[in-house]
Amino acid sequence: QQQVMQQQQQQQQLAAGQPGWQAAPGLPSAPSFGQPAGYANGGAPAPPPPAKSIDLLGDLFSDGPAPPPAPPATNPLFDPSQPQAFSAPVNPYQQPLQPYPPQPQLQPQHSSSFAPQASLPNPGFGPTPPIPSPANPFEQPFGDDSAFGPPAFQQQPPQQQSLPDFEPAQPIGSIDAWFANLLIKDKGVLYEDQYLQVGVQSMYVNGAGQVTLYLGNKHAGAAVQALAIRATPPAGLQVHVAPVPVMLAPKQQVQVVVQVMAMLPFQGAPDLLLDYKMGNTVVHQDLRLPVLPHKFVIPEPAISKELFFSQWKANSIPPNKAQEMVERATPLAIEMVTATARLANLGVEHGYLDPSPYNEAGAGYFVYGMPGAQQSVLVMARIEGNPATMAQFRVTLASQAPQLSMQLKELLAQHIRSA
Repeated sequence: QQQVMQQQQQQQQLAAGQPGWQAAPGLPSAPSFGQPAGYANGGAPAPPPPAKSIDLLGDLFSDGPAPPPAPPATNPLFDPSQPQAFSAPVNPYQQPLQPYPPQPQLQPQHSSSFAPQASLPNPGFGPTPPIPSPANPFEQPFGDDSAFGPPAFQQQPPQQQSLPDFEPAQPIGSIDAWFANLLIKDKGVLYEDQYLQVGVQSMYVNGAGQVTLYLGNKHAGAAVQALAIRATPPAGLQVHVAPVPVMLAPKQQVQVVVQVMAMLPFQGAPDLLLDYKMGNTVVHQDLRLPVLPHKFVIPEPAISKELFFSQWKANSIPPNKAQEMVERATPLAIEMVTATARLANLGVEHGYLDPSPYNEAGAGYFVYGMPGAQQSVLVMARIEGNPATMAQFRVTLASQAPQLSMQLKELLAQHIRSA
């Protein structure tokens, strides 16, 4: 009877929410005697009571601490001061919740090969600042001592400024007329176009000469580029051109000295090649240096008549003798004939060698060779005018060197024709 009363009391406590066992459907309402607490129906483990749900988000975002849970309803038949026959079941699979242990603060690890950085972002405090991207995507953290250098496509070719376009160079005068004028004068213009001017001044002493070229850039806003001068002398003439500056600034003029020396009697003038650039315009101009054999002739106006006529007869056969008939449209005074002979460095005294008032005769010595071992060749000339018109002339040259006879005959005939 006492046992029946205890079972009824236990059922009342379970119904009222007091701790205790609740019989599963189809099983006895209380465990059998002789079995350990927490087991019933032959030792099978009883299911654990439903766990109380914890609202973490509610606790986190709530305005204050959560109110304590309401106390369970009081059972008038339950006396907590009295010992109970059974205790609350223990779930062997349920582990008590423990707070996370404090984690040690991470310290940046540094290799012995590199120095630590001044400041590293702390992962435990604040947001991590963004890592700036390098300006050069190929920048190496080890510096610029790479064995192979940056990639080829990284190196951009330098931007070249486009050169202005200029019109082709055109001489502003006659190149042949400039050359002919310098054959009988010591200074003048050798070449000139809209961009560049080449002037000449020369002097000769005892078989050697110095020809100074004056190179002037006429343009006020552009430089003359790639300037070059090359001379090709004939056989028997030595020519040396001083270094030429490759650039002339706007309105700049420079001097280039050309040394010439007659080593033997020669024929023909040295070829002179002028090259330069103005912007994208390339100029190649073929010129001639005004150096001919008569430049090395020393006038001899007081030659003895005996020597003159003896050498004249000795060289009266071609090729030592050269002769040409010259026709003019207008008469030419004998004074102009005398001046022309003197421009060829021939010593002339009117009436001394030839008594005719319509004729002129003269002589000179062509000097050649190295200083201290120089030699000379006598050159003789006679110019005969037609007394009826003075528009027809016969020009005759005689010398032991046929090159000298031919060269001076052409020079005199040309100037008598154009005078």
